Amino acid sequence: MTRRLKLLLGVGLAIVVVSFLIYRRLEPFGEARASDGVATPAPPLEVDTMVAMPHRLTQRFSTVGTIRADEQVAIRSEIAGVIDQILFTEGARVRRGQVLVRLDDTSLVADRDRAFHRVELARLREARQKDLLGQGLTSQEDYDLAFSQLNVLEAELRLAEAE
Repeated sequence: MTRRLKLLLGVGLAIVVVSFLIYRRLEPFGEARASDGVATPAPPLEVDTMVAMPHRLTQRFSTVGTIRADEQVAIRSEIAGVIDQILFTEGARVRRGQVLVRLDDTSLVADRDRAFHRVELARLREARQKDLLGQGLTSQEDYDLAFSQLNVLEAELRLAEAE
């Protein structure tokens, strides 16, 4: 038996049982009592019946609402910047390691170039201070300051290149 046919037969049987129980409740033992105590047959009770027939059942459910995914992922960039390109479609699956967005790197490239040129200038200063220190025309403190600035600027260049 198909599931629909079982459902229709079950509904039909339930209607018959409920109708029988209602009938028994309203008229106990099928008889009405007159005022003199003599039992008289009760008039027949009107019952609406239907013949259970198999037919196509369309199961639809319509509602208005919002669907939420059972899994969500928060995406955060390690650095701040303006998004230049979005490289995925919303709702699509992505692979581990896949590039999802591309940031506008104009300011990062400019920062790296600036750090590179500052390092070049610091190298020249450090070389001059070393020569002057060798000739005894500058102090050890001035050379140490130039050397320290070179090291700081080289670290800044490595940081800019890492970003």
